[in-house]
Amino acid sequence: MFNYIKINNKTYGKKDFQSTFNIGNIGKYEGGLINGKREGLGTIEWQDGQKYIGEWKNDKMDGRGTYIWSDKKKYTGDWKDNYMDGLGELKSDNGIIFKGIFKKGIPDGLGIIEYDNNDKYEGNMKEGKKEGKGVYYYTSHEKYCRYEGDWKNNVRHGEGILYYKDGTKEIVEYSEDTRIGVGVLLRHNKAEIVDNNKINKLKRKK
Repeated sequence: MFNYIKINNKTYGKKDFQSTFNIGNIGKYEGGLINGKREGLGTIEWQDGQKYIGEWKNDKMDGRGTYIWSDKKKYTGDWKDNYMDGLGELKSDNGIIFKGIFKKGIPDGLGIIEYDNNDKYEGNMKEGKKEGKGVYYYTSHEKYCRYEGDWKNNVRHGEGILYYKDGTKEIVEYSEDTRIGVGVLLRHNKAEIVDNNKINKLKRKK
């Protein structure tokens, strides 16, 4: 997801002091050094505009820190061995924000996704995709206000409940984001059966 600098056993500066030095024609580092390795608080700036401000351990980004990409994408949170790892917030260049758990640079675990159209997802992530239990809040959909249920590979897959803006609820089942099987529509204290298999057949005939 990003590039980082290794100094290939070359020693810069003296032991145990704050130092500023250029890394060839790649960029500049300013911060703590121990035995020639970046340690403690430090800042590195690349010539292409990328920047990291935060903690270092054994010459790697490790601890709390902020990374800013040249396209203004920004991550603030936990780092381990040069990866975003732990709790953090990633603001993408397209306006999407993820707040939650990262593993080796990828959202993995519980988190919140805020979209540029004000929709929001709260739930589990796996390898950067919505997976497991989650709630999706719709702000601009003409009928629905939220979906609560199962997700797989970033789409609705499994059982869930659709909440309509008029107060109606529908018990649904999805297969790869397509409603299947028999659903139950609950409104005005009455239950109505919805055969999604028949509906899908009619759509295919059109």
